[in-house]
Amino acid sequence: METILIILLIILVTFCILILVFLHKVNKKKKLELTMKVVLDAREKFKLSNNELKKEIGNKELSSLDVEEIFTSKSQIVLKIRDLLGIFENLSTSVNMGILDINYIARTSKTYFIKVFEQWKPFIDYRRNDTGNKKLYIEFQTMIEKLKKDFNDK
Repeated sequence: METILIILLIILVTFCILILVFLHKVNKKKKLELTMKVVLDAREKFKLSNNELKKEIGNKELSSLDVEEIFTSKSQIVLKIRDLLGIFENLSTSVNMGILDINYIARTSKTYFIKVFEQWKPFIDYRRNDTGNKKLYIEFQTMIEKLKKDFNDK
């Protein structure tokens, strides 16, 4: 009788392990699918917003003087830039929390995201100094630092 109980227990434990492995694979696949969708959506929204902003502020690299002028005279542009950066801040928060797959982002969009961050870094720095809030867009910055450090050869 004890032998039968031990065998049944082994079968039950094996079955539970198989279920956990299966659920892990399903969750990993869903995480990847979600990451793909969010990244594609973010890139598309950024492209539209960025093209619109380029029409308004030009297609040049932003300097601190440009950013100061934008802040003092062009409030609608500031809102658009904040919305644009908010897309990446929200995406980055999900990545930093492990909800989205940073490996997928590193393999498909690392250079793109780093470029976006560096393009808008003067704006981010200005906002941080202007508001005194050094944590503005910190999730975006953290993700970029991870991409640069952990995926520098990919």
